[in-house]
Amino acid sequence: MTSRNYQAGEKIIAEGTYGTETYFIESGMVAIRKETGEQASKPLAELGVGDMFGEMVLLDDVGFRSASAVAMTDVTVHVVGKQQLEQDLQATPSRVRYLLDTLKKRLQATTDKLSVVQNKLAKQAAQLTLWKIYGVILSVVVVAQWLMPLVLPLLK
Repeated sequence: MTSRNYQAGEKIIAEGTYGTETYFIESGMVAIRKETGEQASKPLAELGVGDMFGEMVLLDDVGFRSASAVAMTDVTVHVVGKQQLEQDLQATPSRVRYLLDTLKKRLQATTDKLSVVQNKLAKQAAQLTLWKIYGVILSVVVVAQWLMPLVLPLLK
């Protein structure tokens, strides 16, 4: 993991750009924003210590950012690249990898279903809901990754 520092107001990731890293907030606050036009954006979330962002690039092969992240305060983040995460996953038991792959597929299926809902709902409400669901599901994935090695011996 690499640490990086950003000043308040500095853009950490820009929507539409290519990226292969996930960011874990060590200190400070980050705003996740969806671009709505020239020089305009809508807030999707405010994240703080212990939160992460940029995780969707680790779950798909596209790698293009679906939103921007801007430092609200001075921020320190730990950065994990997709290649490092994939190496870490290879070191985990096959059951854990299977669990994560299943959760990934379910997340992708949920995302596909949400895109239909998104067309029926107001654009802003749908975007906020989608980000909240991503956050919850990805939190479960991260917790499962770290807890499964502890739980598996108990199941034997």
